[in-house]
Formats: sequence, structure tokens, C-alpha cells
Amino acid sequence: MNSLNCQSFIGRRIPCFSSSIRHDEQELCVGRKDGGIDVYKLDNDEILPINRLSLPEQRATMPVMALRYVPPSPDRPLGNIVISADAGGAIRAWHTSSAQILHATMENRDRPFTCMDISNNLIAASGYDPRIFLYDMTTFNPTRVLGLTKVELGASNERDLLTHTNRVFSCLFHPKDEHVIVTGGWDRTVMIWDTRQRQPVNHISGPYLTGDGLTFSSDGCRLYSASYDPKVALDCWDFRSLAHVWKSSGSGDTHLYSCQSTSQGYVLCCGSQPNQMLAFQEDTGKAVARQGFAHALFDIKAFQDGHRFVVAGDDTVSLVSLQS
Repeated sequence: MNSLNCQSFIGRRIPCFSSSIRHDEQELCVGRKDGGIDVYKLDNDEILPINRLSLPEQRATMPVMALRYVPPSPDRPLGNIVISADAGGAIRAWHTSSAQILHATMENRDRPFTCMDISNNLIAASGYDPRIFLYDMTTFNPTRVLGLTKVELGASNERDLLTHTNRVFSCLFHPKDEHVIVTGGWDRTVMIWDTRQRQPVNHISGPYLTGDGLTFSSDGCRLYSASYDPKVALDCWDFRSLAHVWKSSGSGDTHLYSCQSTSQGYVLCCGSQPNQMLAFQEDTGKAVARQGFAHALFDIKAFQDGHRFVVAGDDTVSLVSLQS
């Protein structure tokens, strides 16, 4: 039987909704409800606070809902740039060492962002406005909007599903094809998009997503969806045919927020009611380990070894290991 063991724990009085691990796995960023971003050093089995990224005090702040580190490049080999998307409708690139904002989109509080992902060239974000907004990674200029407005959808005579109809909480680029994006949210539909087309190219019905609840297998052949609806829980889909492969078992009726596939054949999930982290076998969906927490867990990210994870939530940032 496997076990999940908490190696390092930092108690938080402010809920944390998002996290990202730097590519060299030496640094971690965690997005806070008050609009700040905490930067931690990852030192073996410890999480050590080293910096905080925040807007000037006179600026109203909104929760940081998504974080992604930019991969290192020849001109920035350290890779200490993280991109944030917040509920104020802004996307920013931060230098984690100096706490400086390098690039930013215009805020739009009528269009809060709840999810975001990056590819080599694009930033994709969505939220209360269920369309998918694309930005150039270098300039942060808008490049394209995927999906239809409510007015356009109402005027359409098309009978096929054309766009999300409610808030979107998960947005993810395909690991092998940067033109492909998957999104999901409150309308119980996972949309598959081609960034070169305005309308989705396909969809999956069923998953009710309220967090970063989509993850691909490393080869991109399988998609996993973590639902807040405990009757649905974790599902596995063949991404080539969109056929349903399995539904998880032994999840303990947890309302899932986030999931992450690993290099060791597991899918890790976290959620609430009960507040716990779970490990499922990638090939069968069977729950093989669980760890309870005192408060709700909103986000999980995996290390490359597939045995260690960072989980963030209502009152915690924790480093957890999966052991056989």
C-alpha cells in the first residue's frame, strides 16, 4: 500500500489558490487570495520563504488564480520569471528575485481570469468571460479570442456546441501540440480548441471543473479531469478518440479541485469535504493513497521525479511525498 507523507508544512492565514514550480525545481511560487505571490526556496525537504511579489499598496488587489514559470532561455538561463493571472482580469510577468513587473496586460475587472497556461509563444487565459483569450508571450499583446460572446451565441443558428456557456476554471495546452488547448468549467463540458480556429474542434461532456482540474499524460495520449462533483470524481479519457477509459474508485466522495499526472504512473488530486490529497493509479483509476488535511486544498503541482508534490490550500503550503 502506498502512503502520502507531509515532509514540510507552512501554515497560512491567507488562502492560496495557485502554485508553480520552477523548471530547475529550486523555487516555488504560490498565489494568494489577497493578490500577493509568495516565493519560496525548495531546499531538499524544506520550503523556505525568500520573497513576496505584490502591487503597490495604493493598488486594489484581486486573488492570484493561476501561475506559470516561463521556461529558461539563453538570455534568462535561471528561468526566474513567473506569469500570473488574477481575478482583476490582469496577466503579469514577474521577476521573482527583484519583485519587478516586466510585462502586463491591461486590467479588466469585468473579465476576471480564473485560469491560465502558457506555450512557447502564447499565453491562454479564461474565466468569468468563458471565451479563451490569447496573448503573445513576448509582447503581452492580445492576438486572438476563441469562442463566442453571449450575443453572438444567441444570434447563431448553429445547433452544434460553439463555446463555453459558463465560467471556465481550467485551461491547458497540449504537451505535444502547442496549437491545441483544452478548457473546462461550470458548464460540465471540456472543450478542445485549435488556436488557429475561433470555435472548438471537439468536446467532452460531464466533468464539472472548479479549479485547475485538467492534466495530460506525459505523451499527451490521455486526458484526466478532476470534478468537484464527487459522483464524477476523476475521469480518464483517450485523447485521440475522446472515449472514456475509466472513472476513479475509492475517492471517498471528495470534491476535487485540482489534479496532476506524474512520471511514475499516478494521478494526484486534491480537494475538500473531506479535505484530502489522493493518489490514483494512472492505468486503472484505483485510489492507492490518501492524506487528510485540516483545511480545503485547491492546487497541486508535481516534481519531475513523480514522488514529490506541492499542495496549496485554505491554510497551508505543503511538500508531500508519495512512498511505496
